[in-house]
Amino acid sequence: MSESQFDSNSEQTMYSPLRGQTPVLFCRSFNKNTNFLKHDSKTDPSEGITAKGAAEAFHNFWSRKQRKRKFHLKKDKRPMKEISVKISVAVMEQKAGKLKPVRGTALPLAVNPDLDAAHLRTAALQKLQDFYTNLKIGSFFLLYPDGTEIINIPGTETPFTVRGYKEALGKAYQRITVYICSPEDFMKCSKSTSDSDPPDSEVIITSRSAAEFNAADTAMESSLEQDQY
Repeated sequence: MSESQFDSNSEQTMYSPLRGQTPVLFCRSFNKNTNFLKHDSKTDPSEGITAKGAAEAFHNFWSRKQRKRKFHLKKDKRPMKEISVKISVAVMEQKAGKLKPVRGTALPLAVNPDLDAAHLRTAALQKLQDFYTNLKIGSFFLLYPDGTEIINIPGTETPFTVRGYKEALGKAYQRITVYICSPEDFMKCSKSTSDSDPPDSEVIITSRSAAEFNAADTAMESSLEQDQY
């Protein structure tokens, strides 16, 4: 039998009483059902299901990725926690023509290390007024341990910041103390200092170095520590 004859004559539609009215393709040569050949010639339904499943899986993955991205964007928009460091603040008053720290007034103060002189003065004054109600409300001077006004970093023209002062001083934040002084006491000491200068003498204005401020700060710390015991 030729190949063409096999193709045209080898398959016959047979009726099976067990299969009802469904026609069955049957090969007389091999005595087998040939429906599986027609099934293989078509696209496998399982392949379609797999492709559909892959598309759905990719869509779900992309959706999750987009939700995760939006979540991180919202999370990043939340304000960062402000960093704070602890220093000390105390009151300084005029005594015998000199500015001296008042015993027992030193308090811890949490501040941002990038705070400038003006904002530090406000924070220091608020802290002291919260604890000492007899402290007058008004303008106060923010002073270094040696009684000079805090404007720039000692020995430089760099505007004051807590961080900059700490780096110039070479001490930990916890060992830094700044002082609040009333305008009256500050002016009295400034006037007494200027009056003590000879009128004909040459006045030389020099910048205080970090080492000098360090020595003054150490002396003030020792005085405050003795006051606490």
